[in-house]
Amino acid sequence: MSVRLLRRLLLFLCFISLSCLSVLSALAQEPRSDAAIGGQGVYFFTSSSSTTTTESSISGGGIASYRLRVRGHSSAELSYAYSRSTFYYAVNEEAVGGGNIFLSQQGSFHQFTAAYVYNFSPWHHLPKVHPFVLGGGGLALFRPISNNTNTVVGAASQGKGAILYGGGIDYPLFGAFSLRVQYRGLLIKAPDFWGAGLTAGSRMNVAAPSFQFVFHF
Repeated sequence: MSVRLLRRLLLFLCFISLSCLSVLSALAQEPRSDAAIGGQGVYFFTSSSSTTTTESSISGGGIASYRLRVRGHSSAELSYAYSRSTFYYAVNEEAVGGGNIFLSQQGSFHQFTAAYVYNFSPWHHLPKVHPFVLGGGGLALFRPISNNTNTVVGAASQGKGAILYGGGIDYPLFGAFSLRVQYRGLLIKAPDFWGAGLTAGSRMNVAAPSFQFVFHF
């Protein structure tokens, strides 16, 4: 084998090796999964039926999620969030010869949700900003908390189906970490904790903006 041919072979092998390393490096820099944890604010919009008006105190809580990049721009997400609020009820009993009855119940609010996430390409003028939208559903679980101020008789734990929607952005911080800021909205039936003589029955919108610290792997 001539020296010239040997040199060409070595150059070819070096090129192939560098190309493989480049591909592996790119794959290593594009993790498919992330885990996130952070805090959220929870705001229940007023809900009214023919007899009952439901309101709630503004509260805050925690949220944790796992997200898997499935294909292209698509990801799947599982989340759990927790907060606690005081729920207020105004029951109109004029139809049976009464007036308005005012009740309250403190309870915890658990959110178990699954969502499809569409990840947009970074904006041209903001290359570090990664926007996304999400939609899905899950379970909203309300559990009564015992104290001396509760006036709902016979309060018990209650689960409600939830529709989830929202969107936000991811912003890289350093290494495998980023910051996620998002708005999450939930559409559910207003909780009544199975209280005696209390039937809400109307739909309630819940706004839950959140921030999370994200680890990509």
